[in-house]
Amino acid sequence: MKPEFHEDYIHQHTDPTAEPYADFDWNELYACLGEAEELDEDSKLRLIALFRRILQWVLNTNINNRKSAELLGRRIIAFAWVMNPELFEGKSMTAVAAAFGLHKQTLSRTCAEATREFGMQNRAQAHGWNRINAQSKTGLRQS
Repeated sequence: MKPEFHEDYIHQHTDPTAEPYADFDWNELYACLGEAEELDEDSKLRLIALFRRILQWVLNTNINNRKSAELLGRRIIAFAWVMNPELFEGKSMTAVAAAFGLHKQTLSRTCAEATREFGMQNRAQAHGWNRINAQSKTGLRQS
């Protein structure tokens, strides 16, 4: 767990005549890193297509099934954990499954499905046996 950040902390060796607050030009930094630019139309279309593909995968279930809401939730959790475990405070897939009252094999299968579908994995999946097909089919991207 990270130590708490104190915004008003002053180091003991700080010059007492120094300004207590210095305004940082974040916009200039973003511009230097190329992050302040507007997306071009092609990038917008690709982003929309990616989001549509994610939603199609999450919603790919029979909505008449009484457990369809559970499946949708499980897919969202699995996709989010595969994309970035820090969204769950860096917890393992087993700990995330326990927190949501799922069996770890159930969530593991759904995480492996997300990995195969989107060709991404996180560092916690390096030993996963149930995503071997994804490695041969597409090059996996670390997230």
